[in-house]
Amino acid sequence: MKKFKKLDLHRHLGGDVNPATLIELIENSGMVIRYGNRKVIKTEEDIFRYLDYVKKRYGIEGILTKGFRLVNSVMQTPYNLQTVAYEEVRNLYLSKVVYAEVRFGPRKYSLEGFQTDHMKAEGTKIKAKNLIPVIKAISRGLLKGEKDFGVKTKIILSIGRDASETDGLEIAKAAIATQRNNTVGIDISGNEAIHTAEPFLNAYKKTFTTKLYRTAHAGEFGPQKYSNMKFAINSLKCDRIGHAIDLAKYNDLVSLVASRKIGIEMAPESNIFTGIIKNRRQLKIMSLLKRGVKITLNSDNPALFGYSLDDTIYRTAKEYSMNLRTLELLRKNSIDVSFTTPFEKEKLQELVENR
Repeated sequence: MKKFKKLDLHRHLGGDVNPATLIELIENSGMVIRYGNRKVIKTEEDIFRYLDYVKKRYGIEGILTKGFRLVNSVMQTPYNLQTVAYEEVRNLYLSKVVYAEVRFGPRKYSLEGFQTDHMKAEGTKIKAKNLIPVIKAISRGLLKGEKDFGVKTKIILSIGRDASETDGLEIAKAAIATQRNNTVGIDISGNEAIHTAEPFLNAYKKTFTTKLYRTAHAGEFGPQKYSNMKFAINSLKCDRIGHAIDLAKYNDLVSLVASRKIGIEMAPESNIFTGIIKNRRQLKIMSLLKRGVKITLNSDNPALFGYSLDDTIYRTAKEYSMNLRTLELLRKNSIDVSFTTPFEKEKLQELVENR
């Protein structure tokens, strides 16, 4: 795995901040972060203790809220965002990743360091023009990392399912406005068990006549996985679907994604960590591959959840007894459904084949 050249199409920037980097940013900002019985986060070990505390006390919902809140709290200035983005490319390089699409919710990083006094007075209203500095700061960090480490990266902007319809529209506008800053697509993320994607249909429609691609977390949480996946495919017109846990159960959806060549961004280690699946065989990866579905393997939130892309690929390959040929097929699928140009896809295929 350490020598195998990889792609990662589903990776959250906030879910891959190294503990050492997080501590450095906390110290530089002068923040004091307490939890539990007034315990203070000062070291990398404290971060792991905090995450363990949150998971035991609040469950996976706590990790998805309080865990990300810890990371987001320090990602509120241009310098910190650029630093985190640069370190992300270093992480990718160390995992032998040659191409990645990094996603983040710009709304989460515009509540402190990027707000004007007028915005603070207004409350939490978000405008596209206020999101653009966030996106540009992250883009600068990614491009600097690309120059130093040679890893190609693109940006996907995520709309949180807990956001307002207006916020979703502003994020879509920001995506359209920052295509020159390597923004290639939009996404919806968050707890789909309690938040529908329907309020963001108009945000997605804004991209229909642009060069932007579309993906969505769908079929990850809750009992309505089928309807969420179907809505993402037919209404949001997604080019890819994130997670799609129970896809193999629904023949009509399998036929749809196979015929339309819609990519499936699977993240088995993430699903194991969150407890959505008990074993990787539940995803029916080999069956879906045989039916022509463009399955890809991705990391999701490696640092926050405590694993690597190498772990994801190795453990999945071991559980399914995959050979090198299957791993190469999965990698080719990633290239085929990547949000990039045909020319860049050809270059990526040449790059991964050059051992």
